[in-house]
Amino acid sequence: MGFICDGITKSYKDFRIEDIRFELPKGYVLGVIGRNGSGKSTLLNALLGLFPGMSGDAAIDGMSLKNSPKEYKEGLAFVLNTTPFSMLDTPKQIGLNYGIYYKSFSMETYCSLLKKYEVPANRWLSSLSEGQLVRQQIAFALAHDAKVLVLDEPAGNLDVAFREEFYRMLRTIVADGERTVICSSHLMEELEQISDYILYLKREGEVSRVRYYGTAEELREQYRIISCSAEAFERLSQAEVASEIVGGRLREGHSEVLVKKEAIEKLGAYLTSEDRESIRYADLKEIMYYLEKGKVTA
Repeated sequence: MGFICDGITKSYKDFRIEDIRFELPKGYVLGVIGRNGSGKSTLLNALLGLFPGMSGDAAIDGMSLKNSPKEYKEGLAFVLNTTPFSMLDTPKQIGLNYGIYYKSFSMETYCSLLKKYEVPANRWLSSLSEGQLVRQQIAFALAHDAKVLVLDEPAGNLDVAFREEFYRMLRTIVADGERTVICSSHLMEELEQISDYILYLKREGEVSRVRYYGTAEELREQYRIISCSAEAFERLSQAEVASEIVGGRLREGHSEVLVKKEAIEKLGAYLTSEDRESIRYADLKEIMYYLEKGKVTA
């Protein structure tokens, strides 16, 4: 059945995420994107069951957060951008103290992963580096048989070599078709490489909603980047298809615009052959940047 997010709404005094809905099949990685302040962490915390008073629900293989909270949370593992564990505990103590809350937790697996990730088992968390703190969370998360792994900016404090290993690990986790990964990150290029589906949260004023949900390929397929001269851009901006220009950067001698795919043929009449040869797919970072800006910048 996979994972279902059903209309989650969480309100603060001056901000809320509203009616967040998506269904994620088993065996896939979901990348959650959006600018800072768009509610990515709020959504992930809601999925972890940290907001009892929120509206909406979530479910893992039919186990509902509201109706079966114990079973739902048993099916979750998480890695947060700041450790949820006491800094006065050692990694080994954390396994002994918190592993008992998960039926499938294996202390042997946990200690083996700590050793593999070079995390000292008997040092206080307060003495560990930020990278080691993240690795400790990863070891704990993978030491029980969770169906959904939720990660909030997990790789920002990891060195490049371990980040590569970490992302390979995520692909391995979902390879059996039984597990799902939900991951937010500001490292857009890396997130794009591992994500099968994209959930894009866009904030407008005090409310953040789903701007896009679907496969990464389908999102990229909707848009194209055109690199052109400033003169060509002037012709485009004055054409009847100017509304198809999502956003862009105007530079002296060189400009770049994001346009909707279906407008390419119409725009062709305003482009030189060199401009047309420059047309390419946009990456996720470019798409999100221009959708957020919504205008041409100098």
